[in-house]
Amino acid sequence: MAVAYQTHAITAIVSTNSIVITKPTSLAVGDLMVAQIFSTSTPNSLPSGFTQLLTTVNTNRSTICYKVADSGDVAASDFTFGLPGTELSGGALIRISGATSANPIPESAGATATNTATPSFANTITPHVADSLLLFFTTTTATSITGISTYAVTTSDPSWTEMYDSIASSVRGFSAAYATRPQTTATGNSTCAGANIFTTSTWTGQIIAIMPPIETTIAESVTCTYTIQQTIRSTYSDTVTPTETITSEKQKNWATQQKSGTTWTTQDKS
Repeated sequence: MAVAYQTHAITAIVSTNSIVITKPTSLAVGDLMVAQIFSTSTPNSLPSGFTQLLTTVNTNRSTICYKVADSGDVAASDFTFGLPGTELSGGALIRISGATSANPIPESAGATATNTATPSFANTITPHVADSLLLFFTTTTATSITGISTYAVTTSDPSWTEMYDSIASSVRGFSAAYATRPQTTATGNSTCAGANIFTTSTWTGQIIAIMPPIETTIAESVTCTYTIQQTIRSTYSDTVTPTETITSEKQKNWATQQKSGTTWTTQDKS
């Protein structure tokens, strides 16, 4: 599944001590929410579960926060980012689908530029994975600015689409654009252009890479060794003729008859 921009909600710059941003349309469990807060000071409270990723300061301040949406976020109607005092501030909340849930933004960088209508920001990043989704955020305080456009990176520049460009009283503004970049090489500096800017201007430029899930195919080879034990029984048949010598010994026992008497009678033979 490709990582992709879906929708966003924006709160324009006003004087306030908290920025309330409406839930982006069709927010679903597992979507990545990325917030940009334009302010003078760093937000001192975030909606539950949000992580502050990056803050860049140059007169104004751009703070980037994120969270993977859960069922409570889907049920919510808006999200509040608190500030330490009342100041000119605004913000946007972006809904991204298809991002990995573990460490979804591994690469981010911010830089500043001053007194130029075409700032170049030394905020190069090197995406970890091909087809990462790049988000490019800017803020400016400038004289008579009417818009921000012409987003680019120096190396392997993808095709950018602007999500929002909010200008207040022609002196303050914040914007963001997105692009899918196939390359995993360093982006080099990022650039943009401000319309109708005079000499004085201060800028912040931030770029982040949102990583898609990594699909891995594992080929497994299994070798089985079988040991077969077999008992072989043999029947041996043979004829045996026994030869035996028998010696028979007969013993005669002679008994001497005992005649008793000592008188002999002569028989008359006539």
